[in-house]
Amino acid sequence: NGLSTAVAMQGRFGEAEPLQKRALAIEEKAYGRESAGVASSLTALAAIHILQNKPGDAEALLKRALAITEKVFGPTHPANAPVLSTYADLYERQGLKAEAAQMKQKLAALKQPARP
Repeated sequence: NGLSTAVAMQGRFGEAEPLQKRALAIEEKAYGRESAGVASSLTALAAIHILQNKPGDAEALLKRALAITEKVFGPTHPANAPVLSTYADLYERQGLKAEAAQMKQKLAALKQPARP
């Protein structure tokens, strides 16, 4: 995830996408198709697709990532935050203000971890 993110931040999306797809394949093979690491890799790949202006591809990845994090952690767990935040970004970039606001509401409603 880190290398593909660094490459994407340089605007080199054509290079970042295959790196992230490889990271996703490694996560799936090592930990199964429904692990937290897979959700993280899916979210990172979706972010690359957002930057490449591929909203349909990004949304499909985010849908899968959110299903995984909600199944693994529950729907109100803070682990859902990266997916919801990326979803909100996707919708904002598409001008879908109501959908973006809905994702931000879900994000705000997440349970905060207990403080020691």
